[in-house]
Amino acid sequence: MIWVLVALAGIFVLFIVGTLGAGLLVYKASTSSEADAQAKRYWDKKVKRCGDRYFVLARSWGGVATYTEYKGFSYAVVGEGLTDADKLNGYEWKGSTGAHFNSYRQFSGSGRRWSEWKDGGSAFYNGVGSSTELSKINGQWYYGFEHFRQEASKAVFPQIECAGMPQ
Repeated sequence: MIWVLVALAGIFVLFIVGTLGAGLLVYKASTSSEADAQAKRYWDKKVKRCGDRYFVLARSWGGVATYTEYKGFSYAVVGEGLTDADKLNGYEWKGSTGAHFNSYRQFSGSGRRWSEWKDGGSAFYNGVGSSTELSKINGQWYYGFEHFRQEASKAVFPQIECAGMPQ
């Protein structure tokens, strides 16, 4: 319950910070600068900044590329308290990182055009966008939820070239 209140307070701050449009910004709700650094690495790998445009590339079924463009992009890091079971499982830090953006649109390689802009939101508040678990287990950082967890140092995301992005 407490982490929900912290996340909701974070959303308000994200809204204010996100409207500044000053780049990949971090609201630090966690108490770990190490977790904040891992979240920054995650978003720097996942989201490509091209001037004032932010992009994510996702591959859909059939190999058709779909791009999402964000305006007013920022992200948050929210830590959770560790349970006894978490500690027994080797967790040293556990939480999540989630995106916030003012608006977004999508480009599908099959349609060859951008969708209309849509209102944004926060992955923590209404599920719009993207979030992932961030955890440190037995000295190693991981991105993703339990069955889809990947070692942070080995995480690879699709690459985007700014010059090739559709207008």
